[in-house]
Amino acid sequence: MRDFLNRSSISEPATIIISNPTREPFTIEDVTDESLHDAYGFRFNRRNGQFSSYATWTNTGVDDFTAQLWMVVEEISPPEVTLVKADGTTPEGKPYFDFQSLVGSDGILSSGETSEPKTVIFSNPSRIRFTYTTTFMAVKE
Repeated sequence: MRDFLNRSSISEPATIIISNPTREPFTIEDVTDESLHDAYGFRFNRRNGQFSSYATWTNTGVDDFTAQLWMVVEEISPPEVTLVKADGTTPEGKPYFDFQSLVGSDGILSSGETSEPKTVIFSNPSRIRFTYTTTFMAVKE
């Protein structure tokens, strides 16, 4: 679980199978245990009640992550706080942010590499303290 002022996280394993008609199916794996999520640059906009920050993803494992580089938001607590805009939703309906374009021209998050920052925005008009839980999903090479 990530508190917007704390850098700890807890996740549950997940696997998603994607079928691509031009290639063999590949498996998107939960790579949270091989990832570091850094959040910084926290700002609150009093006019619209939105809280924003930047997120980066570092591959701390030995394998490269090659496709579907998703930071999935598993839960936000309390539920009155919501995401303003995610890049998509998983088959289970969970919002995710796609880091594919933030890892360089090769589209690979290599071992030891850190992504460029991604802006993450939450709607929090009541200005309440909140936490969020993330998992990181990718195809391993």
